[in-house]
Amino acid sequence: MQHNQGFTLIELIIVIAIIGILAAIALPQFTSYRTRAFNSSAMSDLRNIATGEEAYYIDQQTYINLPSIVGFSASLANLPGIRLSKNICANVSNATSMDFTVQTENLYGDMHYQSSQTGSLIKKSKLLRVYTIAGC
Repeated sequence: MQHNQGFTLIELIIVIAIIGILAAIALPQFTSYRTRAFNSSAMSDLRNIATGEEAYYIDQQTYINLPSIVGFSASLANLPGIRLSKNICANVSNATSMDFTVQTENLYGDMHYQSSQTGSLIKKSKLLRVYTIAGC
């Protein structure tokens, strides 16, 4: 009498069901973590640009407008040392000798950030894979 070893169909179905349940739990969490990481990179770039504007102000006694720019390691004109992260769109507008408005967002994030010289932070929801900053 020969005895074949292997998995039964029921055992395979149970393993596939367990893997499916784990994937259904893990995938939304992973997507949420990625979106939060993209938003964090936009927030970090916003703070870096604001710091660069303050450094520019110390030398020139005024803030500077910057056109919308998208890029990875894109150097910002007149703000040495400030580079954008991957898929970030940023601009500085309404710059005067007293104030400026900086905006950033990540293409894969779901938030749009805006700040000014006073340090106020405005967060707005946006669609994934869509830039809301004009010129990006």
